[in-house]
Amino acid sequence: MYIDTSMAIRTLSKTLLDSTPEKLLLASCLVQRHNSENSGEPLAMTISSDLVSIRVVEQETGLSKDVLRIWEKRYGFPLPQRTELGERLYEPGQIERLKAVKKLVDSGMRPGSVIKLDDAGLAAIAARTPGKTETAGLPEDIAAVLELLSGNNSLQLKDFLLTKLIAMGVRSFVVDFMAPLNHAVGDAWFTGHTPVFREHYYSNQIQGILATALALIKTARKPPRVVLATITGEQHVLSLIMVEILLALEGATCIPLGPQVPYNEIISAAEFYSADIVALSFSSYYPQTAIKNVLKKLTADLPPATEIWIGGGSVFKIGATAKNVRLFTGLEQIPQALEGWR
Repeated sequence: MYIDTSMAIRTLSKTLLDSTPEKLLLASCLVQRHNSENSGEPLAMTISSDLVSIRVVEQETGLSKDVLRIWEKRYGFPLPQRTELGERLYEPGQIERLKAVKKLVDSGMRPGSVIKLDDAGLAAIAARTPGKTETAGLPEDIAAVLELLSGNNSLQLKDFLLTKLIAMGVRSFVVDFMAPLNHAVGDAWFTGHTPVFREHYYSNQIQGILATALALIKTARKPPRVVLATITGEQHVLSLIMVEILLALEGATCIPLGPQVPYNEIISAAEFYSADIVALSFSSYYPQTAIKNVLKKLTADLPPATEIWIGGGSVFKIGATAKNVRLFTGLEQIPQALEGWR
């Protein structure tokens, strides 16, 4: 049966704005067939001039480029087209939908629960959902930090955090204040309330505060010896530093390697320092499959007596592990775990 590939391609190109992956794949196959049948007359798929760049989407919606990319990867929306250079281009209709999603996220809903809704569903929920500020429902001190980050007074953040550290003491500052604060700042960034540069500023400032807290700890060092690191690809280091502080308060001997340490170097450090425990932190964004692969390798490459402690936002999803692997869902579990080890 004869198929007019030229006509089919042009018809599909007109519908690219609402294309499914199947349509795009079919169009690509038709382009290849046309070019093979008509050498010297290549026909390229056209991209509508109505499409806008990711920079425009960021400006129009208030959602950062990083958030847009994460939503695309995690939820399949927004779904941009790509230029030959790989640049993302979005149809205008997706901007309006993103605005509707952000409005509901701003009201307190999670992105994953609303992105999957159709336009009618979004409108129906928006009609019965009251507005909510970024800091609504948060403890006063945590709301104060978010207000500092979102306003023009972010340079006061360090003084605020130092005052909290002195008032609360190191242990309470880390467990009762820092843990929920990190979660709140992460949520604010993920939902687009806090720009990336402010989240980075927060991370830089809080690392300085935690370094000050570590310097205040003068307990004698004794077993266990704990090598602390994040694996290559895991940039988030705040949780690891918080763990180090709690271990130091209990008198453990900490050997911090820092973030993004190559796997072989972690094994070498554990051997060189005769580590009793290797502690790794994984954020909720680190791929589950990769975590499981790391754990599998660690259990094979480390001595059976060396325990592997894993914490972070992804831990509750990992499931069953080897006997020498311990999963932590909260910082408050660390003192008890140390007592059990000793």
